[in-house]
Amino acid sequence: MPETPRDAEEPANPISADELLPPVEPPSPGFILQLFIVPGVIVSIIVLVWLVLNWIARAGDDPKGYLEALKRSGPSRWQAAANLADALRSSRHQAFKRDRAAAHELAELLNQQLDEASMDEKPVTLRVFLCRALGEFEVDEG
Repeated sequence: MPETPRDAEEPANPISADELLPPVEPPSPGFILQLFIVPGVIVSIIVLVWLVLNWIARAGDDPKGYLEALKRSGPSRWQAAANLADALRSSRHQAFKRDRAAAHELAELLNQQLDEASMDEKPVTLRVFLCRALGEFEVDEG
């Protein structure tokens, strides 16, 4: 095999890596704004909206209010019973779960519903949620 000179294998004008890549520059303030500040503001707004909605949802979660709504007659009593049962599942209402008077009132409401013995859909649903709410109490009166 004939020997070839090294110059034949290499191109005549080699290109360095510095010529292929753009020059390195410090980041501009606009770039920093786009990369960090704008996404940070967006995430902060999302978290703030979530916290406000969570606070609003918890502010309306009052077991005593639901119990008072159950004492009034109306077609949507079952909804108050469902809300009460859901509120009692939360660990925030431990004191209410140990309230003997509230459990007794709820048991009396359930007894009244059982004495009426209505088999319509709403009274049956009301009895189901009353039982579920009574099951969350940590006292014997329920």
